[in-house]
Amino acid sequence: MPYTRKDLTGQSFGELVVLGYAGNNHKKHRTWECRCSCGNVVIVATYELSQGVKVSCGCNNGDRTKLYYTYNNIVDRLNNPKHKQYKDYGGRGIGIDPVWASRPEGFINFCEWALTSGYAEGLTIDRKDVNGDYSPDNCRWATMKEQCENRRSTRLITYNGETKSAKAWSIHLGGSADVVIQRLKAGWSEEEAVSAPIETDKRRGVYITYGGETLSVADWSRRLGGGRGLVSSRLYQGWTEEEAITTMKGQRRPKKKRE
Repeated sequence: MPYTRKDLTGQSFGELVVLGYAGNNHKKHRTWECRCSCGNVVIVATYELSQGVKVSCGCNNGDRTKLYYTYNNIVDRLNNPKHKQYKDYGGRGIGIDPVWASRPEGFINFCEWALTSGYAEGLTIDRKDVNGDYSPDNCRWATMKEQCENRRSTRLITYNGETKSAKAWSIHLGGSADVVIQRLKAGWSEEEAVSAPIETDKRRGVYITYGGETLSVADWSRRLGGGRGLVSSRLYQGWTEEEAITTMKGQRRPKKKRE
């Protein structure tokens, strides 16, 4: 039985409607004459239509090209074990909604959702539930800052019906970005850590004032060139606050002067 090529005439691919077969191009790919919703007529190869590479004449190509790469990256890290991020996505059971899964309809549906759901230059796709699938209901367009707040490793705390990251609660209190984490490490309850005024830290030793400057023990540690626990460790060993925050990393504890 002779092979019969599929006739795409009359089918729609995004903004393009196929008018008829247009022969082979210089690479011997079958092409089709298509009319875009804006009125332009273009010649498009079969694979460009079937794979969602071309969904318009180019009148809105900028956004759609970027979305195509975003879409391909999502599909790849969900389905390709060789992708560097596969273990964090497909490897732990994250999937994709059927409405976005099949090509080319999946990409076209993804595009339509993106362009009507807040997509803009500089935003990236983010899942509201980091353990959920890629779907219209579970995805949004977010800034890098918002994405960082929504990682699996982010400590989320709910207080008075409001949920924020530990960093966001710290900023809300008017302290340094790690004040809540420092409080939790010091044994505070979550409620205390996100509600107590900054002045409370000074009484509990989370903050130290020296030379007219008040910083968290973590910030003093970083200033000395050490890890965030350097000053805490010194205090635990019996150093005075002045010794702990004025001795650079690697230096020995100052010897006490004999009276």
